[in-house]
Amino acid sequence: MRRRHAPAGAVDWKAVDALGITRLACDSRAVGSGDTFVAYPGSTRDGRAYITDAIAHGAVSVLWERKGFKWDARSAVSNLAVPNLCRHVGEIASRVYSQPSRRLWVVGVTGTNGKTTCSQWVAQALSAAGRRCAVLGTLGYGLRPPLRPMANTTPDAVWLHSQLAEFARRGAQAVSMEASSIGLDQDRVAGVEFDVALFTNLSRDHLEYHRTMRRYGEAKAKLFAWDSLQHAVVNLDDDFGVNLAGRIRRPGLKVIGYGFGGARATRAIRVAGGAVRTDT
Repeated sequence: MRRRHAPAGAVDWKAVDALGITRLACDSRAVGSGDTFVAYPGSTRDGRAYITDAIAHGAVSVLWERKGFKWDARSAVSNLAVPNLCRHVGEIASRVYSQPSRRLWVVGVTGTNGKTTCSQWVAQALSAAGRRCAVLGTLGYGLRPPLRPMANTTPDAVWLHSQLAEFARRGAQAVSMEASSIGLDQDRVAGVEFDVALFTNLSRDHLEYHRTMRRYGEAKAKLFAWDSLQHAVVNLDDDFGVNLAGRIRRPGLKVIGYGFGGARATRAIRVAGGAVRTDT
């Protein structure tokens, strides 16, 4: 189980670079003069329906999802069709904004409950230890309170990478962010180079989206498949956490288990083959 950068050739980087992109926008209402509009079908609406509006707001080029769409020749701006654009937009945004997550120590927190609390604690602890840490999640985003509000726990990939770049520009050394199951499933964090992933717990929630607990759990598990990951912190008092700790072992990844001890923690050590350090 490894993440998951796009296969070689999946994105025509030469063609992307030729557009001379300086800023991206997924929302036509947020487009400014000189921007590149990113248009693909979402869960509630199809961004390609807003291409004309984006151009009217100043977009000079458009990246668009090829499947099921024909470019209107009357839209006289530079444009590039990208297959599976929704899966690759994070990597494109990372490239446009000079790979900002490489300049930050990125902690991603996932789980049904506790994401907000843990991400806030991590940010406060790192800042207190001298590593200036931004936070991003349900309560908002910023380097220090008061935080600015966000529409979603995990925002779209374009906004996320632009904000990571802004954090780095303002002197942040780290960012602690929530990674929701829906955001992970929809590749909203694609292109982010996570250093640490933290799993809190898994209980029944969001089944209107995921349909089954298995699919819900697998969405959470995606965070632990990132190639860039150095540390994984897993709740061993949670049944799914026990399973996860045993699945994610690989060279270069330190798995740290936590819990209150007892039978589950003991079983977790056995399942993980001794590769998990426990703090009980």
